Amino acid sequence: MTAITPATGLPAGGTAVTITGANLADGVTVKFGDAKATAVTYLSSTKLSAVSPAGSAGAVTVTVTDKDGLTSASTVTFTYSTDATATPSPSPSPADKPRFTLGTVPKQGIGLVAFSGGVNDDLIAAATDAGCERVAQAFFLAVDGKFIVFFPAAPQIVNAAWNAHFGGTLPVDLALAMRCG
Repeated sequence: MTAITPATGLPAGGTAVTITGANLADGVTVKFGDAKATAVTYLSSTKLSAVSPAGSAGAVTVTVTDKDGLTSASTVTFTYSTDATATPSPSPSPADKPRFTLGTVPKQGIGLVAFSGGVNDDLIAAATDAGCERVAQAFFLAVDGKFIVFFPAAPQIVNAAWNAHFGGTLPVDLALAMRCG
């Protein structure tokens, strides 16, 4: 592991981060000190996304552990700061509204896309802005060999696995499949 961006967040946790390095793999565990990150998503062999857990003010070492129990020899740190300028969420500002950073949003059918990060409502807004009506949207992500889904127009119980996995914050550069129509 070579870097984490951003490298600062609030002690309450919830900061979406991108971790870069080499030979990263699917199914890893990311820890901030002794606390496990949530919503760890494999993006490529050089990039992961995750959401910081709650922690005490100060710097902690970030580690990545693979399925075989091998932990990165990392000196990458994340600083929990009570400074009001620390950003707890990746929700974009109005000047940088949520969007799909890769792929093509289908008007009808299924497409593979990467989302800029935020919350479920940001994902819905990005799809709507791209021409996919809310009632026709469905999002799919493979996690540990199973698909989790998010249907904006469905009752919350249908989206329970999605919401439990992401804990309210979708990471930056989230790769997923989406259906429109």
